[in-house]
Amino acid sequence: MNSMPPTTFRPPRDTERVYNVIFMGERSHDAGGPYRESWSEFAYELEGPALPLMLRTPNGRHSTGQNRERWVLNPSPLTQTKRDLFSFLGKMMGIAVRTRQFMALNVAPMIWDLLVGAEVTVEMLS
Repeated sequence: MNSMPPTTFRPPRDTERVYNVIFMGERSHDAGGPYRESWSEFAYELEGPALPLMLRTPNGRHSTGQNRERWVLNPSPLTQTKRDLFSFLGKMMGIAVRTRQFMALNVAPMIWDLLVGAEVTVEMLS
């Protein structure tokens, strides 16, 4: 995605989808269902242990308090690989916004507040 021009990720005027989905081994016609499923899979992968972008909230890791099922951005040192992955995540979020596609990321509410420029308070950390 890094080498592709940004216009590649803008949907044509006659649709709200950027790409067409065909799942191997499935007889699905992409009338929207497979496309939405692909976005669910993206979110699942982004929150999984295979990528170094996100971690379970401390409450989730210790099974206590609220937001146990939520994720936060990984605070480990920023390598070039992580920088590229965060750039990819930002592009995916941009595509989701432009195409009105639900991206099922279970990030902590404080992370959403940071993304939209809302005030973050100490109470949000409890």
